[in-house]
Amino acid sequence: MSEDSPGPISDSVLGSLNTTAAKVPESDTPAARQQRPDQIGNYRLIELLGEGGMGEVFKAERRDAIHQIVAIKVVKLGMNSREIVGRFESERQALALMDHPGIARVIDAGTTDAGRPYFVMDFVAGKPITEFCDDNSLSIEDRLKLFMLVCDAINHAHTKAIIHRDIKPTNVLAYFQDGVPAVKVIDFGIAKAIGGDRGATGHTFFTAHGQAIGTYDSMSPEQADGSPDIDTRTDVYSLGVMLYELLTGAKPFDPFTLARSADAEIKRIIRDVEPPRPSTRLSSLGADAAALAGRRQAKLEALASRLRSELEWIPLKAMRKERGRRYASPAQLADDLRRYLEGKPLLAGPETRVYRVRKFVHRNRAGVLIAAIAIVAAIGGSTFYVRGIRFEQQKTRLALIEAEKQRSAAVREKDVASAVSNFLTERVLLGVESELITEKGVRDAIVKAMLEPAAAAVEQDFKDKPVAQAAVRASLAQTYVTIGRGDLGLPQAEAALALRRIHFGDDGVATIQSIAMVGEALRILGKHAESEQYYREALERCRRVFGPDDESTLGQMNNLAAAFYYQERFDEALPLLREAIERGRQKLGPDNAEVLRWRINLGGFLTQAGQLEEAERVLEVTLVPARRAWGDDSPNTINLITNLGSVQTKIGKTESAEPLLRGALRQLESRYGTDHPQTLGVILALANNAVSRGMLDEAAAHRRMLLASRRRVLGDDDQTTLHAMNGLGSVLLDAKKYDEAAAIFREAMERGRRTWGYQASGTVTSTVNLASALFEGGQREKALGLLREALSMAKSDPKLGAAHKNTQQLADALTQLLTDAGKSNEAAAVRSAFPQPVTQPAALPTNPRPTSQSSDTTRP
Repeated sequence: MSEDSPGPISDSVLGSLNTTAAKVPESDTPAARQQRPDQIGNYRLIELLGEGGMGEVFKAERRDAIHQIVAIKVVKLGMNSREIVGRFESERQALALMDHPGIARVIDAGTTDAGRPYFVMDFVAGKPITEFCDDNSLSIEDRLKLFMLVCDAINHAHTKAIIHRDIKPTNVLAYFQDGVPAVKVIDFGIAKAIGGDRGATGHTFFTAHGQAIGTYDSMSPEQADGSPDIDTRTDVYSLGVMLYELLTGAKPFDPFTLARSADAEIKRIIRDVEPPRPSTRLSSLGADAAALAGRRQAKLEALASRLRSELEWIPLKAMRKERGRRYASPAQLADDLRRYLEGKPLLAGPETRVYRVRKFVHRNRAGVLIAAIAIVAAIGGSTFYVRGIRFEQQKTRLALIEAEKQRSAAVREKDVASAVSNFLTERVLLGVESELITEKGVRDAIVKAMLEPAAAAVEQDFKDKPVAQAAVRASLAQTYVTIGRGDLGLPQAEAALALRRIHFGDDGVATIQSIAMVGEALRILGKHAESEQYYREALERCRRVFGPDDESTLGQMNNLAAAFYYQERFDEALPLLREAIERGRQKLGPDNAEVLRWRINLGGFLTQAGQLEEAERVLEVTLVPARRAWGDDSPNTINLITNLGSVQTKIGKTESAEPLLRGALRQLESRYGTDHPQTLGVILALANNAVSRGMLDEAAAHRRMLLASRRRVLGDDDQTTLHAMNGLGSVLLDAKKYDEAAAIFREAMERGRRTWGYQASGTVTSTVNLASALFEGGQREKALGLLREALSMAKSDPKLGAAHKNTQQLADALTQLLTDAGKSNEAAAVRSAFPQPVTQPAALPTNPRPTSQSSDTTRP
């Protein structure tokens, strides 16, 4: 329990008590008063304001050249033990470190004639924040604004490496300053220096094992357990409890239940029992609930409805049992309150695009109505009308205004707005993922009409609102990545990240989300070494901010494992992903959606690593719960089926794999179109299946589709496009279409030389493949000359040299063709000049998701 008995203060003072003082201090008796001095230093004591476990707080008058009413905190008689004095000194030093209008200001300090330490502070005639808000009938908006000042003060303390550890209403005094509500956070008597119990004075505090310090009804689970591992998020929890009470007029757990319970039971409740939702708690208060709502300038039904809609998400997130799921800081908590007041999406809200779009619609109802009507016309008519949205917009606006003038029933207007809003949210803005709009042309036109103008205007429209600009850019990036346009998403993601680093810091939740999003956009573009850097940073920050077992941390483990996978670093990818799955099974459950996704990825990883039988087992076992969780036509289930078809192809079960893959392709083409990464993954898997069945023309057709998509999305000179060229050429070479294969290999080689040089594996691969096509097509001398020239260029290249693996690969290919041509002496000379064993460079995968795929290797 607290070191002091809980109870309200009627006329409190800044920095008054260790926990809470009673209205009438127990030691304020005639006998006790006789033992107190009338004066301490230059200060005449006026009255005892309160006392706690180690100190007494007096209202006093300064009696020298300056007349001033102050508050003096002094160690109680008989309490000057080493530990108590150490804590007292720590509080005094903690307050001295801080400079914030919402935290104590130390004026003076010293020791009484009896050897009792004291310090002097500003006197504030305030009330506990909950009492102040009720007495003045502050509205919900005003309560939130006042509470945000508390968050700012506690956040300041955290920047000084001080954790309060006893945040509660009686330690936050509210008062009017020039007619405006203000707050003062008091009582840093049990504050802790971040990084240990050693305070600013150098004293170290110890408690018995498992002993809790603070006040139970505001205490975080880890603090209640007496854990030495306390960080700033314990204050976030206590702030959540205070916010809960400000909203509902009651604490999350019944104080009478806690008062009647033993310590062990209290700790169990705090640690294991989820608090009721604020709206539920309000309804449980019976007859008192209406009066509580009135003190918030609201009717009971309206207050309950407001809590249920969104507001109660915020204190519940702050009070999560697992601290990794709470707000990372008081500043982040305050920012979410600010977002609530501004009608923006909450960090505490459900992480769905539907929710974010609904908030946008709510804030921009008039503009959205106009856009929605134009889009409805486009969907009901043809693609032509979608392309004409901008041209027709003025006429639509005039028609809408005229229609609104003629409406006489407000209810009907509200119903129409709601219907259009819901349609826009669920059927249009999310149309990229919706089964209801199956025509890709319509979807593409909608995206072009809505996203591209928004992307072009965002910097100007949000020029003076960087936080809002970052949020808009992040949403644009997410949308572009979702439709497979990493080229358009990457600039938006990078701009959002730069803004969020400035405004939220590197460890802000929004910043971490943007770090991961940049990695995702780079992954979509096939830039896996670069994406690894961002995924690694996101994982490190998630571990630090949320903890090792948080779902966000586990998700970033999956992402980093994927970055390893795409670079064929399976020894790093597989252990990391297995760890994420095992932690997820224990924390989230074996059939959790994220755990299922990671198991699908594990199957893909194992396939590429050559562990085919285990891969098939993992995927087959995962298929049943996946269908149960998502259904047969979900993109997640389709991804699993794609992986299973790919591994069966590699094992030799091509006949059973083909129908699985064709069914997946039909669904993905109708949902996303050909250019989406998941669609391309199935096309590649079908190409490999066709090669295994000896159907080379069919395989070439699939490879042509893949290459055409790469050219459209990434351009002709991107390395991933070059690898797609090599993939097509390899199939043509197998089909003995030497001239056609040579033409595609030559284009890949020339583009690679011009753009990337021989340090790029794609350039080397296409050069060797071109030589192979020429050689097998009968142009042996041209093939040998090509390789001799390429080897000479690579050897003299300062970025490569004779020992580089790419140079070695060219030498190995030349040696092989010279041997096949009967030129053994020259072959031996080349081998002696380049004696190192050749390591094939890893080709960049053409499918951004972890599905089975063949590398575009060199020939021969």
